Amino acid sequence: MTRNPLEQAEKLLLVRSETLMVKPVQFGESTWMYESNRKPVLMNEKSLTIIRKSCLHHLSTYDGRREASKLVLGIRSKVPIVIDHIEGIYLFPIASHLKPDCVWISLFHVKELKIIDKKRTEVLFKDGQKVIVNVSIHVAFSQLALANELQKRTKTITFNGAIEKVERKKWVKGKKRMIISFSDWTESEQEKDLKR
Repeated sequence: MTRNPLEQAEKLLLVRSETLMVKPVQFGESTWMYESNRKPVLMNEKSLTIIRKSCLHHLSTYDGRREASKLVLGIRSKVPIVIDHIEGIYLFPIASHLKPDCVWISLFHVKELKIIDKKRTEVLFKDGQKVIVNVSIHVAFSQLALANELQKRTKTITFNGAIEKVERKKWVKGKKRMIISFSDWTESEQEKDLKR
């Protein structure tokens, strides 16, 4: 069965489970969409517009998702969001969502973060793609940890009214290895949860 080209173009305009990163270019007027095992595609759409459409596709609004994440995490800025908790699509921003150059990264696909210099970090994805983003490894690690916490809390939400504020993770200075690997991180986090 041949797919409709218009339908395929529509799917590219959405954040999906295959999406690695949404990276704005040209002062935020266009966006590079990185997908697993594919070359990046330049979209003539703003990053935040793509994310908003993706939330609507999953029957919610971006503002609603953002407010829910703020409530669950007890934070106010650089809030990660859930596009679809069933498919496991969690995105974290590396800057304020209001900035036109804000890059959004998918939690599920990150394998490693590596220091390039004080203000740049290389993101290695599970499929082997590497992308350099203009943010310190401290911020990248903190944002990834917040998205991971959001994922954990999304799975265990109870509505007793008590929201525990999450502490932002800190990068430990003085490490000889300048790479943070996440391939085993979720497994060790799950082991800790089982012990609780």
